[in-house]
Formats: sequence, structure tokens, C-alpha cells
Amino acid sequence: MDLSKLDRQELGKHFEYLFGSELIRLQFDVFRPIIDKAGVDFIVRKNENTSPEYFEVQVKSVRKKGGRLTVSQKTFIPHERLFLAFFYVKDPEKGEYDFYMIPSRYVKDEFRDDTQNKQKIYRLNINKKSLEAIKSYKLNDFDSVPNVWKD
Repeated sequence: MDLSKLDRQELGKHFEYLFGSELIRLQFDVFRPIIDKAGVDFIVRKNENTSPEYFEVQVKSVRKKGGRLTVSQKTFIPHERLFLAFFYVKDPEKGEYDFYMIPSRYVKDEFRDDTQNKQKIYRLNINKKSLEAIKSYKLNDFDSVPNVWKD
């Protein structure tokens, strides 16, 4: 799919729906908040044990090096069950991307704490150095997602 034809908002929705549908394929229960005020795109439940486990996921995408991955500190409040699903589109015309599942604690500790127009944000400028820094969170495929959430 040629992702270069999508505007920024369409690109974000594309990856939200891709991520959600892949979790359903992996037999997770997937819930979407009616109103996205909490910086959470999905609440995910896995039922492997007798008691279910829940995870929260914020989905973000960036189409080019030199772009910025930005998360609001007002809504993205790190805790052990919150993850950032990040899609870096490395070749928009071919639809090639890398996929990362980043624990929220890493965002808090490693992304730059920035303020713009009095809004507190976490920011990661997308370049060779930053992509190298997050490489341990890169997944080869969606089937690797359950390993991220193993206890």
C-alpha cells in the first residue's frame, strides 16, 4: 500500500486499525475508548489465566526521518501496563515500516521532556541515533506482541 498518499491523520488511523485488527487476530480482546481524552487508543485484555490482564496502548506513527514522535504528558501518564505502539514508515511508497512496542516508562525516562506553547510533551526526534536507541523495542512481526506482555 502506498502510504505517501495519506495525510498525517489518515496515516495515524491506518496504523491504529492495523494494530487493533492484528491484536484481534492474535485472540486478544480489544476495546476502544469512546472519547480519546486519556491518550489511550486501545485497552487490551488477555485471558490466558483465570484472571484477565489488561494493557493500555497509544498508537503513533511517523513517516520520515527528521519527523518527531510526540506524546502529551497531560494524557500519556506512564505506568507498567501502558505501551506506545510506534510505526516508523521507512518507505512510504512501498508501504514499508518498522514496528516498536515501547513501555511507557522508557518514554518517560528517555524521550526529551519538552514544552511548547505551555503544553508539556515527551518528544523523540526521528533520526539514526534515536532509532538505534529504541531498537530493542522493535518487533519483527505482530506475532511477537504477546511476548512483550509476558510476566
